[in-house]
Amino acid sequence: MGEPLPAAWVSPGLQPNTDLARERAACSFDVSALTHLLDGGAEVTATRHKLQRLVEQDPVFTNEGNHQMDRAQRYARGLEKSKRMVALAAQTGLSPQEQKLMVDAIADDMPTLLHQLMFIPNIEQLCDEEQKARWLPDAMVFYLRFPAVNSSSKPLLLILQSIGLAHDRLLRADGARARLQHQGAADHRHVHPRH
Repeated sequence: MGEPLPAAWVSPGLQPNTDLARERAACSFDVSALTHLLDGGAEVTATRHKLQRLVEQDPVFTNEGNHQMDRAQRYARGLEKSKRMVALAAQTGLSPQEQKLMVDAIADDMPTLLHQLMFIPNIEQLCDEEQKARWLPDAMVFYLRFPAVNSSSKPLLLILQSIGLAHDRLLRADGARARLQHQGAADHRHVHPRH
């Protein structure tokens, strides 16, 4: 009953694992039907694939070389991806659900996801109803409403500005650190021990 994956589901340039393809072909259920069930419907699967292709085609979202970067470089790349994601969400009018799918497609750490991964779940799980009513709407403004340009573009612009400022500060700090390290190395070369 199993069938090979549709060509649109395979990332360009990647060869499917032959063992996986053989197992999928031999399974006793319809792989596409299970995928649609897990995704929440065929329409969600199609949207997920569309967003994956959008992410794969945008060079900002590359994860190539991540393992060779230090923490500051990964943070800077994460901010760059966050900024691009916000801009794409605004340009294409992505719904909150589509934004979640896009985050999954990006498949990388972004500093701005702290709200989604920590703050919102903590408020939902640890606060009483009065506290949730007070704090959850503020937390959700960043997470869900920021790309809703049609309702108000001011929050989006503020977030883009904040991400841009943080990214610029990080780059300036890296440049200053590099200059200090270079200067320290130069000073060290000119020190001659006295005998």
